[in-house]
Amino acid sequence: YKAVTSIGRGEFLNGHLTGLPELLEIVQKCQIKVLFVIRDPRDIAVSYYKYVTNIDKTHPMHEYFYSLKNDDERLTASIEKVGGKVTIGELLRRYEPWLNPEYAHTCRFEDLIGPAGGGNKEKQVKLLESILRYLVIGATEADIESIAERKFSVKSSTFRQGRTGAWREYFKPDHISLFKSVAGNELIKYGYEDSNDW
Repeated sequence: YKAVTSIGRGEFLNGHLTGLPELLEIVQKCQIKVLFVIRDPRDIAVSYYKYVTNIDKTHPMHEYFYSLKNDDERLTASIEKVGGKVTIGELLRRYEPWLNPEYAHTCRFEDLIGPAGGGNKEKQVKLLESILRYLVIGATEADIESIAERKFSVKSSTFRQGRTGAWREYFKPDHISLFKSVAGNELIKYGYEDSNDW
């Protein structure tokens, strides 16, 4: 937590920080503004196995995912054992406290990515405006337009496709059933489905 408490005015820190009570308390006590970026967990499952198998060959799970017979097995493994430890549902539950606006401002990847990633320009601009308001940063329409144009970058080290809704191309009926069993409720809590009827 030292890195979090040492954030100075005008500085930022990025990372994958679960919503532990101690961390939530620090954020409130130090008046730290948190942007909680979320993505459709089904797209996360696909992105994870693709990244670990094909992009980051130094990842601790690379050999395991690479050894599996096919992408169907890799997707199953991605849903059942993210990082070799927990189901994707358990992972989502660990981050769930950040959904509370008392602690963070939620930003959907699907809105942030804009038209270049299959999103919507209007939603992208609206989200960027809400982020700037939350951070109390003044910006002109031209500033927001400039930020929007630079949000989609193939130069990122983790970039593969940057598309929304790609999970539909990979999920078979068995994957859908498995995902519902381990993370169906979380999918609803995160706002990606209204019910488990998807």
